[in-house]
Amino acid sequence: MSTISVVLFDLGNVLISIYPERFAATLGIDHRSDQPRRLQVVQLMQRYERGELETDRFFEQLGQVFSGKFSRQRLTEALE
Repeated sequence: MSTISVVLFDLGNVLISIYPERFAATLGIDHRSDQPRRLQVVQLMQRYERGELETDRFFEQLGQVFSGKFSRQRLTEALE
């Protein structure tokens, strides 16, 4: 009998709903006018979802995208 060593599942928009537009709106950002930054945010979120970034590194890089304008707490709240 084999032992299960890993369980994978797709969390985003499967078990919970994710609203990227709400993230931007909560921060008071219009991503439509800043496509390069929007792309950076989307790429970071995808890397984080794939497990390529640990949480601290994700928030560090997300903060850099916004030039330190938002605290980690503010970014966390916007993602909720």
